[in-house]
Amino acid sequence: HIEAMLELCRQGRTGTRLQLAFGLESRISYGIFYLQKNTISFLENDGTIETAGDIFPIVVKIPGITRLPTGEVITAKLSDKPLELAADGKWMIYGDLDKCSAPLLLRHRQPGDKVNLGFGHKKLKDFLIDSHIPQQKRDKLWLLVSGERVLWVPGLRRFAEAMADRDTKRYFYLNLQEKESR
Repeated sequence: HIEAMLELCRQGRTGTRLQLAFGLESRISYGIFYLQKNTISFLENDGTIETAGDIFPIVVKIPGITRLPTGEVITAKLSDKPLELAADGKWMIYGDLDKCSAPLLLRHRQPGDKVNLGFGHKKLKDFLIDSHIPQQKRDKLWLLVSGERVLWVPGLRRFAEAMADRDTKRYFYLNLQEKESR
């Protein structure tokens, strides 16, 4: 088993896995070697609070505070004029609310999701692979969506959908805080 794990490391191909005795698994993901025990995760149980976003999309309150089951908080503001805020696209975004179908929702990825990069569309799956997001994290990422359009992957990047422009009348501002501060 040790020799097989060493060979796995030598090959270094992302996505390769090796099943070992006693429920252990080793794998390579973007240059990192993982050794873990395979168990049935409690989070995979349908109906737990941790999977609420998988079962039901979460409506983003604009304006207001939206608490995610995983502990993150999104604070939303609405304005009729641009605000002097540094929206970096990773932790904070703004856009044109009138270009969105109401309500804005948070959910996890679904087959067929695409993103607008501003110079063309790309499958979300391919975007996440190109961004070197490990496979085990991709299904846990939150997506801000307007209908079928992906506007933002909080903590990663915003996309070209619903961008504000000189004709914008109602601006929305969203800020992600990783864990709620009390």
